[in-house]
Amino acid sequence: MFHHRQLQSICRVAATNPGILHSITTVSSIGTESQLLNSYTVTPPIKPWPQKLTHKRLCSIITNQQNLDLALQIFHYAGNYHPNFHHSYETYHAIIHKLSRQRAFEPISSLLNELRNSRIKCGENLFITLIRYYGIASRPKEAIKIFLRINDFGVKSWGASAANIFTSPSSMEPNKQRHSPVDSSSAPKLVLYSYWQSSCSWRVRFGLNLKGLSYEYRAVNLAKGEQFTSEFGKVNPLRYVPVLVDGDVVVSDSYAILLCLEEKYPQKPLLPADPQLRAINLQAASIVSSSIQPLHMLSLLKYVEEKVGPEEQQAWAHVHIEKGFLALEKLLKDCAGPYATGEEVFLADVFLAPQIAVATKRFNVDMSKFPTLRTVYESCNALPEFQASLPDRQPDAVQ
Repeated sequence: MFHHRQLQSICRVAATNPGILHSITTVSSIGTESQLLNSYTVTPPIKPWPQKLTHKRLCSIITNQQNLDLALQIFHYAGNYHPNFHHSYETYHAIIHKLSRQRAFEPISSLLNELRNSRIKCGENLFITLIRYYGIASRPKEAIKIFLRINDFGVKSWGASAANIFTSPSSMEPNKQRHSPVDSSSAPKLVLYSYWQSSCSWRVRFGLNLKGLSYEYRAVNLAKGEQFTSEFGKVNPLRYVPVLVDGDVVVSDSYAILLCLEEKYPQKPLLPADPQLRAINLQAASIVSSSIQPLHMLSLLKYVEEKVGPEEQQAWAHVHIEKGFLALEKLLKDCAGPYATGEEVFLADVFLAPQIAVATKRFNVDMSKFPTLRTVYESCNALPEFQASLPDRQPDAVQ
């Protein structure tokens, strides 16, 4: 049951903000676990309702609420009915992180006002998270304008600069033991050698964005043969992109780069803790990087065209892409949710989304044959981190 003082506070909010009256009334009527379950308005509905909700599952249900105020109120009181649900900073930040991602293309002022009106404390960390996801969705100028209005949204204390809007979320955590062995705010700046049309480079850009790691973009124009310069040959003797430079460490190959990033910067992990799902993610990534993408590399397709003609070049790529997609569809169909292995973005998604985009736009692959993969792509395509990694949004893109 609610404490009398808490209920009075909620009613005062309702009096000054009638727009959230319905959700507050719903929350204030919660007195039992069954009433709490009935208040969940997940879309699409889940039937039957799970009687035993894990911590992760409850977080997922809350973040899928249609009403942000209701989601946050349920978060505050869910611990009364779910013993495994902990009101920790990590849980709260994870929920806000998801909500801000889902609403990254809506007016950010609306989201901030909802937080303020619902009396949810919007501190520096939460504010910077919301602004960061708004800014990464290709609207940095508007994000800076909102940043300059920080006091309008009830955030009193501030010790950060506007540059933090686009830096790693790990630097926004409160003063406590960091989960990562590396403080990314003090680590050497990452440098990514990339080409805008390279799907391998695309994967790495997507992964870096998901982890919230800032990096310097150095374009290597493959169409003009810049990979054959002596300067780039010193970076990667194979003369391929991507290449990541992290201090004294130089890593080429997208698969190796992403695994190195996962080991050194484990915030926002790309591999799940569950051993089976972890293995599936690694296998899916390997199928894309070893059995699909190499068979439609530009250099190989040019060779096929020279030997048998341009029509056979397209057919060659089409056959091998569909063969790989069929294997991936079978691998993922029993474990997929919105994303490849459930409700979280992991390594498999990082490899799949760019590959599917290339397959459909460049080789006209019909994704209706692969419904699981199509769902994965649609889910990833809605993420601001993926949108920011799109080829035509890179500095070297040819419009």
